[in-house]
Amino acid sequence: MNWTNAQHYCRVKYTDLATFDNMDDTNRLNRPSLETSLAWIGLTDDPKSWRGTWSNDSISWRWSATGETGRTGYQNWSPGYPNSAKANQFCVFVFNGKWDDYTNPPGQKIYTLIQNSMNWKDAQAYCRTHHTDLAMIENDQENGQVMSLLPNSKRWIGLY
Repeated sequence: MNWTNAQHYCRVKYTDLATFDNMDDTNRLNRPSLETSLAWIGLTDDPKSWRGTWSNDSISWRWSATGETGRTGYQNWSPGYPNSAKANQFCVFVFNGKWDDYTNPPGQKIYTLIQNSMNWKDAQAYCRTHHTDLAMIENDQENGQVMSLLPNSKRWIGLY
């Protein structure tokens, strides 16, 4: 499962990908009892910021649950990471307790239709309460995906 799908799965369950404040948090994820030693975490870099991409500046990385760098400044990158190879690695996984930036395949946006009738501001608040936001449409393909959810009906998007 890629990073976007993992984040969506967590948010459907009203939670988010793992965040780390210290080594104890990392050790809990890296227990031998887990079925895998590879796991996505909720750390992401804004691909439009270029801060992490060119300078490998770990300050540009944000936790998906809060949009912040973290409460404690704790980091546990593998040696040589983040490296943003080919300037397109914006997601993070943990492997054997260390963090590595990785590519999330493009075009992996996920849209969810909420059946409740509400105004734009309430729709935005609802989405943000559930760890997401209104749809951001950046091309014809994404527009088609959103329109296919409920043809011939009105939908709120995140443009204001």
